[in-house]
Amino acid sequence: AGQHTLEWRYSKDTSGSGGEDAAFVDDVRLPLALPTDSTSPARLQLIRTFGGGLAIQVSGQTNQQYVIESSTNLSNWLPLSTNVAVGGVIQFAVPTFGAKPTTFYRAVVR
Repeated sequence: AGQHTLEWRYSKDTSGSGGEDAAFVDDVRLPLALPTDSTSPARLQLIRTFGGGLAIQVSGQTNQQYVIESSTNLSNWLPLSTNVAVGGVIQFAVPTFGAKPTTFYRAVVR
């Protein structure tokens, strides 16, 4: 976790000159996404915001990307938001699309 700096240095040998007189860095592989592991599953909590609305607070793996989805029947899921859990937390305002009898929410790793 956190910020990292990678550095490559090339120093010319002053004893002579020959060839391409250069250094090449090749086949550097860095993880572009965090691996999904046992800390990836998210915990959701419904909280009241300062303005009186509702929000879902997602607690999960730091810097992991989660998709917040909703469903009214637990079969068909609609993606609502995709966010990275900076510091392991995402807060998402619950939309008010009208009166629905029951709405379920989940956060999944994609």
